[in-house]
Amino acid sequence: MDLTAALNAVAGADESTCYSTNINPSLLLDGTNVLAVEIHQSSTTSSDVGFNLSLTGVGAPLPVLAPLPVLVISRTTNRSI
Repeated sequence: MDLTAALNAVAGADESTCYSTNINPSLLLDGTNVLAVEIHQSSTTSSDVGFNLSLTGVGAPLPVLAPLPVLVISRTTNRSI
């Protein structure tokens, strides 16, 4: 199996540094989307690897729906004593 090594080794504080990026929303479709990732170690004998991912969507809020109307039926009786 051919492996693609990382170009540089990462050490120290850089091992826990988070990097963020933006994704063009036009690449996402309504429904389920699949996000694929790869991790490359700098050496085949490296004993550690870390990975953390989050995807946050920011966009138009969902519309607020008006409550359904309620129909109340009451029956009155007009009785004389």
